[in-house]
Amino acid sequence: MLSGKLIVSKNGTLQVQFTNSKGKQGTFNIKESELSADLLEIRKKASAQLNSLEVELEEVGGQPKQIREKGKPFVSAQPLTPKKQVTSQAQPVNLSHSSSQKNPPGDFHNPYNFVPALPRNIKGELGDRPPCGHDS
Repeated sequence: MLSGKLIVSKNGTLQVQFTNSKGKQGTFNIKESELSADLLEIRKKASAQLNSLEVELEEVGGQPKQIREKGKPFVSAQPLTPKKQVTSQAQPVNLSHSSSQKNPPGDFHNPYNFVPALPRNIKGELGDRPPCGHDS
């Protein structure tokens, strides 16, 4: 966790000035999505109040992230969107393949099942048998 201060420029651009993890001081423009809900609310009502405000932040890839007031936890202003629930219906799997059979879109087709296995009735040297020992 790093600390810095906010700067509101004359044209209304919001920036943060902080010393990064390598000891280099810099000033970065801030995306509103990186502000905590508290800071975003202040920005919408009276952004001049943010000028010279002490903040804490995280640094990811040299960029400031999760900017919040000093001593307060980061609370995202972006509501969490629920992920789509995937519903699947069990369908019988047909393992027999032929060139005339088409799979409907969305059905899984294992590409390694295109060659049927040979029947296991091979006689002679290549047939099934117990393995040889290490002594031979």
